[in-house]
Amino acid sequence: MGRPATLSRRAFAGLTAAVPLAAAGPGLAASDPALQAKFDALADATRFSGAVCLTDRGRTVLSAAAGLANIPHVVPATPTTRFWMASITKVYTSAVVLKLVDAGRVELDAPASRYIPGYGRGEAARITVRQLLNHTSGLPLEVTVSSYEEALKSGLAPYSLPRTGEQLVAAYGNGPPARPVGSTFEYNNADYFVLGLLVEKITGLSWRAAVERHILTPLGLSDTGFMQQARVTPRMADCYLRTAENGPLVNPLPVYAENWYAGGAMWATVGDLAAFGDALFRGRLLSPASLRAFLTPGLDDYGLGLWIRKLKVDGRVLPVAERYGSIMGANGILFSVLGGSLTVAVLANTNLVNLGDFAADLAKARLKAR
Repeated sequence: MGRPATLSRRAFAGLTAAVPLAAAGPGLAASDPALQAKFDALADATRFSGAVCLTDRGRTVLSAAAGLANIPHVVPATPTTRFWMASITKVYTSAVVLKLVDAGRVELDAPASRYIPGYGRGEAARITVRQLLNHTSGLPLEVTVSSYEEALKSGLAPYSLPRTGEQLVAAYGNGPPARPVGSTFEYNNADYFVLGLLVEKITGLSWRAAVERHILTPLGLSDTGFMQQARVTPRMADCYLRTAENGPLVNPLPVYAENWYAGGAMWATVGDLAAFGDALFRGRLLSPASLRAFLTPGLDDYGLGLWIRKLKVDGRVLPVAERYGSIMGANGILFSVLGGSLTVAVLANTNLVNLGDFAADLAKARLKAR
């Protein structure tokens, strides 16, 4: 079922809500009317279901939502709806690792085996922290199923039973490498399983507690947290996905979402995600050296947790950082114009929309209006 039969296409896409001025936070403004109109048009044209927050030099200029957080009960999404961020989680893990670098507790080009006792069989013992961050470790992929239908039959092995970080690394992140270490970019959640365990071994905290201590608490991000099967999270959007072109939306597979661990197990509101991005990209979390390393593109234009791309606006070519997240309907992007102090956070609960284009269109509209 793609949407309730009682709602028209326009009603589904156009249930929009600008954040009230009182809810926008100290020093923040309500949504800019022109940007709100742009968002409304994009949401209606694409059948977007989710929320967006755009900050410009630390000031919120758009906070809006469209669509439904829950389709069966016709619950509208709002800017305060919480969404599974999926692989946007990797930026938080990367930021914690780089803060440990800044503290002198980690070296980027040291082998991960230095920090994780017993880690690394054979060539895996050579894999460095940097190679895990930029997906050049060569570790085998943790999931090889190619379709929703195949996964329905066989399951998603790493996510079908609850596992600890230790167990995930032992099963999927401990080699031997499938490719020569450092030679090839291959996106792989197993890299971030290892990084999560590395954080735990160095700090003596759980990965979640380390993220809270180093990121969430200092930034006051009270609307960011961690997926947990055994806990009901208030205001959390349900996810839906389309598995075939022009097909209906269907329910996600039964999984333990927390098993995505340091690679994909966090949720947030768009306001919290934008605040995190603003602090990160404007240099309030990392040292200048670590921020440069984080944003320096390597293979596949990937830095240490995200992609570095180009955005063309009125004849200008601007560098942008892009961090996507997509797991079974959870769909998001953290998008920042580097050097321009402009951050777009988009979180959705369907996979119907190309969020790279969606965020870029909003960023262009703001840049042209400056």
